[in-house]
Amino acid sequence: MKIESNNTNDPTNYQEGVTVWCTTEPQTTNYDVEVDAFIAYPLTGTPAGSTEHIGIVIQSNGDGIRGLRNNALSGCNPAFGKWGTNPAYADLSTTASTYPQDGLAFGYNGENGESATDIFCYDPAARTGSPSATLNGQTGSFTAGDPSPFTSHDFNTFSYVLSQPAGRTLGNVSGWLWNTIRASVRGSNVTFYINGYPIVTVSSSKTAKKVGLIAGDPFSSWSTPPGESFMLFDNFKITDVVPSTAARDWQLFQ
Repeated sequence: MKIESNNTNDPTNYQEGVTVWCTTEPQTTNYDVEVDAFIAYPLTGTPAGSTEHIGIVIQSNGDGIRGLRNNALSGCNPAFGKWGTNPAYADLSTTASTYPQDGLAFGYNGENGESATDIFCYDPAARTGSPSATLNGQTGSFTAGDPSPFTSHDFNTFSYVLSQPAGRTLGNVSGWLWNTIRASVRGSNVTFYINGYPIVTVSSSKTAKKVGLIAGDPFSSWSTPPGESFMLFDNFKITDVVPSTAARDWQLFQ
């Protein structure tokens, strides 16, 4: 599946995003969500708009468009929540109780040129205060060499996870590569992986089970040339898992 987002200069300069919700939910509280993800970004001409994000969302109600992070949001952002006339939503809120996103979102930026972060584990229910506060809502414990989810997470930190694109001199980046994202949910314990490496763990009490794929840009900039800005998803699957127990393992060898 190919998604293009934020590659036109719309007159209102909204941040733009797409969420594709799966109509099938996990059947238990023990499951894996996995997808192969590819994010491209402009490299030729005068590159701009290299802040696209790609990822997944789990444990959501699945009734809005979902972002991977908050940002200094423009005056009205229908692309990052529910909207309509009854009631009308805009991302102007300063408290989590009126913020329209839900669930846990995990993903990354396509290249390591951002000044803030490149890897995100974002829970809007954990957000307090203004949406202009960078990383407000970031949650979990990062396990791959970075113990704090509240400071910069650059793919240089996780350079052993990802290899450099063939023929390119962009350093350790995630763009122009296929990477496998996985969420492993075992009751209240959630672990997010990139290419089989555990990146962040979260203790979650959420009970909703909708799963979605996220593509978008939390900034009002746009990508040029637009033909070099897109996201691809493949091999998406949800797997219900029977947790292993000592007794069950022993029976396997009788």
